[in-house]
Amino acid sequence: MNKGYINLMVALILPAMIATGQASELRVGFSSEPLTLDPGRHRNRETETILRNMHDGLVTRKDGINIVPQLAKSWRIVDPLTYEFVLHDEIYFHNGKKMHANDVKFTFDRLIRTGAIAGKTSPRKNLLGPLKEVRVVDERRIHFILDEPWPPFLYMLPFQQVVCRDSFLENDDERMAFQVNGTGPFRFVEWRKGDSVIMERFDRYYGGSHYIPPVASACVDRLIFKIIPYTESRVAGLLAGDVDIINEVPYHAVRVIERTPGVRIVRVNGTRSFFIALNNQGSHFQDIRLRKAVAHAIDKTAVIDSVLGGNAT
Repeated sequence: MNKGYINLMVALILPAMIATGQASELRVGFSSEPLTLDPGRHRNRETETILRNMHDGLVTRKDGINIVPQLAKSWRIVDPLTYEFVLHDEIYFHNGKKMHANDVKFTFDRLIRTGAIAGKTSPRKNLLGPLKEVRVVDERRIHFILDEPWPPFLYMLPFQQVVCRDSFLENDDERMAFQVNGTGPFRFVEWRKGDSVIMERFDRYYGGSHYIPPVASACVDRLIFKIIPYTESRVAGLLAGDVDIINEVPYHAVRVIERTPGVRIVRVNGTRSFFIALNNQGSHFQDIRLRKAVAHAIDKTAVIDSVLGGNAT
């Protein structure tokens, strides 16, 4: 039913030097390295977590599922098939190029067009449902055109990060799988395969969504995602102070972590669901009464309490 992990992040109290403005570093003990550095070439949550520190999207989430502008200054629904986004005026990619509407169009064209990425179709295409076309109105305004009304459209946009059109036109797709030129709070420094992804603060960052304070540059100079695939090693690294944050916390370690001075567990409702899939190809489960009986027979509360330590709904 699941891997026995809780959808949590665990954070240490950060060193005081962050607040004093001295050079600072944040180290994240992370379960896996990215599959790629190209936001259009994966369907992997861990990859997206890393890339979201170097890229921003048109919109983002606040307080659960509430959607707020990010790279977009505003949006409006023109009609059931048309969404208009207006971009902020002063947003720059890490190479110093100013972001324009053509960058947004290029980003989404790569995602929805068949064979647009090195002859292959983006694995993220179906995340955008019936999105048919992206039209540039002017350098700050874009229209997204759908084939049919699709209420989840806005809620799927935070998963898509805007890339720099010129960077991809100047380099081939294979090369851009190992490079980053985003608009996010951190710029790419180095990917040490099997070891770490290193970033540093982007000082020209526009500050992020104006709906999520503080609107400012990153509060640390350097961010390192240290790849630690073994769960017990991540927990040990956290408790020893070798890393400041870890992901995929096993439920059996929660109490030990909570008893450690200076460490805090952050619990957040996520979008990941664990489920049991029935094989309906056989004769038995073609009977809806049996499927309902199995569903009723599963003690979901017991699974949450015993497998996930109460950390699920």
